[in-house]
Amino acid sequence: MRYMRAVLATILTPVLTILIVWPSAAWADDPDIPRTAWYCGSTCNGTDPSSFAVSPYQVCADDATTPKSVANSAHSLTLQLRYSPYCRTVWGRIYGGKTQNYYISLKQVYSDGYEETRGVSREIPYGSRPYSWGWQWDDAGVRIKACVSTSWSAEPPWLIMCTAPY
Repeated sequence: MRYMRAVLATILTPVLTILIVWPSAAWADDPDIPRTAWYCGSTCNGTDPSSFAVSPYQVCADDATTPKSVANSAHSLTLQLRYSPYCRTVWGRIYGGKTQNYYISLKQVYSDGYEETRGVSREIPYGSRPYSWGWQWDDAGVRIKACVSTSWSAEPPWLIMCTAPY
């Protein structure tokens, strides 16, 4: 029995090493893939960036930056487009605003100027605002902008403003 284990270990160890180490080494040499990216893809679509766990120690909001921002003085409102390099997702977040509900949505912007809403709007209630951000969306290879409106529809006359696409 010991002999059989030794033979299996001798055969399987190099095979497993090649299968595990070689692909990760090839991946590390690709300059187009960020070494720290987890990239959750469509798995993250429509989820809350502050609670969607991509590991036991990180949610997508943990490493977020604000690449785009816009303000509206009539509503005393700031809209940000947030981006997580780790998850490669975007979402909208607001600050301030009147005592009314707002709705955050995302729109994909195509090269010909056509825009398409991604996911569903998230209602941001007035008052204590238990949260002030919308649902996240995979932005790998596309340009997306965040929008805020006073209705589920992110179209005029309810649309207040949108960030520039990122």
